[in-house]
Amino acid sequence: MLLSMTRCLSDTMRIRLMRKCPARSPSVPSFSYDSPHTKVHLLLQAHFTRTAMPMTDYITDLKSVHDQAIRILQAMLDVAADSGWLKTSLNIMHLVKMIIQGCWMKDDPLLQLPHVEPHQLPLFYQLESLSGCVSFPEILLAYSNRFDLLRKNLESDFNERDLLQIHKAMSDMPLLRVTHTITGSELLDKSYCPKEAPGGAIWVPVHADKEYSIEVKTYPA
Repeated sequence: MLLSMTRCLSDTMRIRLMRKCPARSPSVPSFSYDSPHTKVHLLLQAHFTRTAMPMTDYITDLKSVHDQAIRILQAMLDVAADSGWLKTSLNIMHLVKMIIQGCWMKDDPLLQLPHVEPHQLPLFYQLESLSGCVSFPEILLAYSNRFDLLRKNLESDFNERDLLQIHKAMSDMPLLRVTHTITGSELLDKSYCPKEAPGGAIWVPVHADKEYSIEVKTYPA
């Protein structure tokens, strides 16, 4: 009787958690609520959306899932990369990033910062020096060595301790300049001329039946 009541309570908790998760499936049969796969799926979604756990046991389970998922995904990435599965490799890397940063890929990168909630994001964009579409690196550069500016824009929602932690997190994030080159048999032909697209971008046509090499270099910004 006690076991039945415990299972009923656990199923109820998972149903409530599922209703808060964005990627829920109405076709999930009720008997699968006690499946570990369903629970892991819900715990990871709750982690990405920063949803409060319904009970203490779920917090412990999430920590275990978080630690083990990274190792499993790294092994999956090795297999996918060795097999030449580009899309699978990228999806795995995206998932690893989501687990480490605790947010969805579509979320604003500023949510990686400590204490920051979605409704507080507009405070970071109160910058006269920036206009139009602003990227995350531009935000970091704007507040670089400008704690006074950060305090001015955020002090309405954050205390001094939170502001110091936010500024430290922003200062610790690397700013890199990335360059890349692509090489291949037909690209090495002296008669080949890349096509310039509007805005100064260079279009390099490639073909599925040819092999190419991409070299990526990073430098401090």
